[in-house]
Amino acid sequence: MEAAFAVKAPTENNPLLDSAPFTAYYLLGHSLELLLKSFLIGRRTEISELRSRKYGHDLEKLLTESKRRKIGRELKFESLDEPLVLLLNLSYKPKLLEYYAQGLYEFPRYTLIANVVKRTCDGLYPFARRISDRELDRKRKKQKV
Repeated sequence: MEAAFAVKAPTENNPLLDSAPFTAYYLLGHSLELLLKSFLIGRRTEISELRSRKYGHDLEKLLTESKRRKIGRELKFESLDEPLVLLLNLSYKPKLLEYYAQGLYEFPRYTLIANVVKRTCDGLYPFARRISDRELDRKRKKQKV
């Protein structure tokens, strides 16, 4: 996420200029993919399952499964968040942001999708800390035995 912000910082100043290079959109998509996958790992989804074709790089499937696994307990989604993620997914899932293909692309406003990713990151941080601390405690107890 920080790499995306280094490429293009989100700005609310002028909505007509609120776009970014493909690289920034790709980095936001990748950040969101990793955030959702880390949440699902914290909810005991097997890494092999997350690597499978079932999820792949599909933000929509990852978001749907995360919602099914109660991600809403950890962060509050706003009404436009899911449509913004789905719009980004149209270019992210088929890897059009990595391997350019000629044609028209449609993206969400950069600042809006950047805010979704930032809020997701901030919202999942306490969850990740709890899971990490729990795992660390489990390993310490195992070593003492």
